[in-house]
This record gives sequence, C-alpha cells and structure tokens, in this order.
Amino acid sequence: MLLDVIYTAAYQNEVPRNKVQLVANMKESHIDYIFLGSSRTENHIDCELVEKLTGKSCINLGIQGGRLNDYKILVRLLKQNSISFEKLFVQVDYIYNFKGHSPSFIASFMPFLNSNNLPPNIIDDLGLPDYYSVPFLRYAVNDSKIGFRETFMQYLRKPSRVNYESGFSPLQGVGSHISGHFPNSIVSTNEALEDIVQQVEQDKLILFTAPYCENGENRNTFLKALKERHISLKDYSKLFDANSEYYVNCGHLNEKGANQFTKILTQDILID
Repeated sequence: MLLDVIYTAAYQNEVPRNKVQLVANMKESHIDYIFLGSSRTENHIDCELVEKLTGKSCINLGIQGGRLNDYKILVRLLKQNSISFEKLFVQVDYIYNFKGHSPSFIASFMPFLNSNNLPPNIIDDLGLPDYYSVPFLRYAVNDSKIGFRETFMQYLRKPSRVNYESGFSPLQGVGSHISGHFPNSIVSTNEALEDIVQQVEQDKLILFTAPYCENGENRNTFLKALKERHISLKDYSKLFDANSEYYVNCGHLNEKGANQFTKILTQDILID
C-alpha cells in the first residue's frame, strides 16, 4: 500500500516524462492545434514550426505505438480538464484495424487509475482486469515501462528527452526498411474513432494520414477503403513517393522529411 502511494505521488508533479502524464495534469487552458497519433505523429509534426508559420499554439501528443483507443481516452481527458482547441488532428492509417489499447498507454495511465477526478467512463473503457485494483500490483505488472527507475526520475523531476512544450521527436538517417505492411482488408468500423468523431465538433476535427513509402504493401488499397469510410480524410501517404531521401524507414520520415511535411500540411489546412 505504501509503495502504491509513493509511486502514484511521483506522477502528480508538473514535469512530465510521458504524454499521458502531461495531459492528465493539464488544467483549463487553450491550445490552438493539437495533434494525436502514434510515432507517425510524434516523429512527423514539428509544432514549433507550426507555431512559427501560423502564429498560434500547437502541441504534438503523438505516442509511440499509440492506437485509436488511446487517443479516445486522451480526448476525454482533454475535455475533462477543460482544454479547449481550435483544431484537433488525428493521424489514421493501418491502426484503423487495431483494437484495444497499446501496452505503453496502459502503463503510463497507471498513476491516474484511482484518481477521483476521472469520469467513470474512462476507467471502464480501459477494460482492465480486476487485479489492477490491488494496491501496487498495477505497477508491478507494468514494471518494464513504469518501474522503480522511472519513478525515481519523477522524484528527481528530471525531464524526458522529448520536449513536451512541442512534443515533436525528430528521427535521423535515410532508409527504406519495411517492418510490416498494411492489412489485406479494412475492418467494418473502428468504434474508438467513431467515439472521437462524436466527441469533437465536425469543423474542429481533422483526420489525416502521414506519408508512407510507396513500397508499403497494400498501402493504396487500404487507404482508398479508409477514405471511403471517412471522406474528409486528408491522405498524404503518397506525398513523398518521389523523395525517398525524406524517409528514415518506410513508415517514418526523418527530420528533413518531417519539416517538409509539417510545412505542407500547415499550408494546406491551416493557412489556405
């Protein structure tokens, strides 16, 4: 019980070391542009550049390995904490077929699981086993991601390598390695995305797909089907088919590519 209290208290400070902690500790503010997504958001959207081009505030809440169920919870936390915005961007691609929450998101959420400030539907939607209610067991189960070392860094108030004022984490190098592929078919619906669509006013929600190399198997077929489901989707998957030097691997842009993509997206959607 004491260890549970010690671990939980460590994450209540204002020096975040992950983006779930950042959002959970946000209070009553306005951010003009918010970006949600996986690493294909965190590594691709330079919010400092967006702010320079538009003169408005921006934050990148992309999470490594993130899924649409994770973003649904983040949207609810933003609303719970009275965070208003002008535009909410959600990056969607093959993750449309993914169900459940990512392991990293579940681990990052542990310190806030028993918070009295969270509405019940957030806890219910996580779908956690009953043993997560046992004091400290939730931390023990997720020790590899939120164990003693991470908790100790929290007490030291040591900032993460990611600059959370912008949330952008650029990648270095050039390559075309493919570690996976788009699914052969698209699922009938993604309830988490539908939930986000219901939560956010239509004129404030922007769905987009970041560039993905032309060698990606089933890329065009899958995204065509996704576009038919969500006709407002801004599909930038083919944007750099003639610019292989912008990729660090098939699914991720390097810093140079991210810079160019951020400029084009900002010009297309936020300026023009």
